[in-house]
Amino acid sequence: METSLPYYTEEHLLYHNLFRIMGTRIDVVLQGQSKSRSDRAFMAVKSEFSRLDALMNRFDENSQVSMLNRLAGSRAVSPDPELFSILTQCRRYHELTDGLFDVSLGKMNDNAPSIQKSTRETSLMLENAGMEKIRLDEEEMSVRFAGKDVLLDLGGFGKGYGMDSIKSILQSSGISHAFISFGDSSVMALGDHPAGSGWKAGIMNVLEQGETVFTFELHNESVSTSGLKAIGENRDMPAHIVHPGKGYISSSLKHISVRSASATDAEVLSTVLLLTDPVHAGTILDRFPGCLAIEVEYKDTEPRILELGR
Repeated sequence: METSLPYYTEEHLLYHNLFRIMGTRIDVVLQGQSKSRSDRAFMAVKSEFSRLDALMNRFDENSQVSMLNRLAGSRAVSPDPELFSILTQCRRYHELTDGLFDVSLGKMNDNAPSIQKSTRETSLMLENAGMEKIRLDEEEMSVRFAGKDVLLDLGGFGKGYGMDSIKSILQSSGISHAFISFGDSSVMALGDHPAGSGWKAGIMNVLEQGETVFTFELHNESVSTSGLKAIGENRDMPAHIVHPGKGYISSSLKHISVRSASATDAEVLSTVLLLTDPVHAGTILDRFPGCLAIEVEYKDTEPRILELGR
């Protein structure tokens, strides 16, 4: 894990540092604190993301999620209580999104580049996976997989959960003004930017470098963005987002950004809303008061912007 030398200016009490984890870069901007206090807050952020990575990263063979993926298909397993709580939350999101949020489809995600070419394989995977096949025994605090193709993948949940955890840590440490960017696809803002009220977070035009198509103003809120198709040199490749009921991946060049007071809600919804139509998206959004969802779809070179749920 690499860390840059921190930047700090006494004039504006502005601090910036970064580190890499979960295959991406996390930028931490803090405002209004001394350098020593900012350093301590940064280390707390870094430590918490490292802890959560050790808990939820399915590609780390020593993580709790990897342990479940190895063992829960053959017997009931009692994971860390926090992970059991996370899976309970994931089940609730599954219900709130009419089944579109599903963390059991890791095997489907791994096969996403070829999944459209094998309808039978897709159907079999769907039959042998699904959130309903993750059996949670709340009395025993145990987990059992009832389908042979269940493979936990918390990638569409973990970043938001981590951001909410960081928000709590910073607030309890007396940090009132901060901006955290998780690989540019997820951001969290506290308090105000040094130059004014709130923090600005823009949706970039993926076809025109440097052009912003929409700007959020964040007040103790988060924004998460997910897309259906890779950009640039890999534009002809599908993104690893699978519809849990149909198994197909849309090929349109589209992304959705969601603003919410809950980073976890934003993370879940930005992916889920890609998998349905605007009417159904509005129905789902009604269950998450205060969220704003912006869809950007590209027709030729022109972005079409739609506020979902309106």
